[in-house]
Amino acid sequence: MWEDRIISRDTTFWDGRLPNRNIFSITKVHPGSIALTAGIEAGQYYYAGETARANFWHGLSTRGETGEVVSQIYGTERKQLTLLRTIGFPWGMRLEVPHFKLCADLRRALPQPEEFAERIMNAPEPAFRELIDAALRGMTRPHPKRLFLYYSEWLFVGHAQANEVIDEMRVPAATGAIGNGDLKRAQRLLPKPTRRLLISRGTGFAGLYLYTAGLIAAKAGKPREEAVGLLLSALESLPDCQRIQDALHELGEPVPTRPKQAGHIFPIDYRLPVVDPRVGLPGPDCLSLTLSEVLARLKPHQVALVVLLGGYRTNGPYSQAMEMLGHFRPVIAERLGAVHVITSALSFSAKDRAFTESWMRGETYALQRGVPLVVLTDGDDMVANAVRTTHSPTIYLLGRDGSVLTESSLDDDGPIWEALAILDANGRAA
Repeated sequence: MWEDRIISRDTTFWDGRLPNRNIFSITKVHPGSIALTAGIEAGQYYYAGETARANFWHGLSTRGETGEVVSQIYGTERKQLTLLRTIGFPWGMRLEVPHFKLCADLRRALPQPEEFAERIMNAPEPAFRELIDAALRGMTRPHPKRLFLYYSEWLFVGHAQANEVIDEMRVPAATGAIGNGDLKRAQRLLPKPTRRLLISRGTGFAGLYLYTAGLIAAKAGKPREEAVGLLLSALESLPDCQRIQDALHELGEPVPTRPKQAGHIFPIDYRLPVVDPRVGLPGPDCLSLTLSEVLARLKPHQVALVVLLGGYRTNGPYSQAMEMLGHFRPVIAERLGAVHVITSALSFSAKDRAFTESWMRGETYALQRGVPLVVLTDGDDMVANAVRTTHSPTIYLLGRDGSVLTESSLDDDGPIWEALAILDANGRAA
């Protein structure tokens, strides 16, 4: 399968030196994917080429949707360089900024929170220590490159937005300071919580901020309830993060368990109005969709994607996920039967509307690319409460029998490949 997308694969000796930019660690290759068929392996490095202009995975998926894509795969174990030519992007691998590059960027540049927040929170020791120490050093002894990037931001986008970028970098620096036992420096570094820091930069960054704030509160002798409350909020953003769970255990707080839906039937057969609250509110004559009826129309090899946004209509991670889905859709067009986006947002102020509009591009693009997406309004958060979701967006991939194949975020195409692999395995077993 997928052999028709692979034009050629040529391997030569490699001297061991990696390119300086557009280089990614391949941390996982998904069963049944194009990447697996192409012979790509976890542990290798993916290079997109000097002209890719992609600093993180999201940018790569925009390349060569239908035309030829040339990829370079570096294998450190055997010192091999593979020149891979494919029709379109070789989907099916998890790509991350290499650890050494992320440390360098935290010291010298202005990486985006999407690149470093969850990596820091989920990194094992001593990688965690290396990352937060790099962030602290980058803030206390600014590198000339960082100063240049800051003043470029100041010049082209304005002083306020440039300072917001610096505030983002102060968060992991504060994590580094409190990790080193320097409470006063951590308190000075951690910026005040704002909507941008806790909402617009994604749940991973919110988790990093709240975790750091919780440690500072605990070290500063604040009431135990305050520190525990911050850590529990961090856990809501990153529910599987062992580092947050360990911090709660140290305070003698039991870690709440969140029910997992994967492997079970989706717990609610919702019936919701098909209306976008950005343009209208549900009325008595509004068309509604029932989940079980939609699933019954799926073919045995198809999946349905349910995206829960809670009180958001959109946010940055959702917009990126939908843009990725738009690029990915031609590959899986026959297998993605339905996409339900469920929101409980019912009204918008002028400020909210402007905030929302800046994040509509991904969804708009997905619709233009033929993604079968409909927006459903759940004013009472009936569905989110039934599955007890804690962060936005949360995605569920369902089979036609209502079983949850995977649940996660959708920051790359991995959950879709995993769901399709489970569906195919179940089909073979039957």
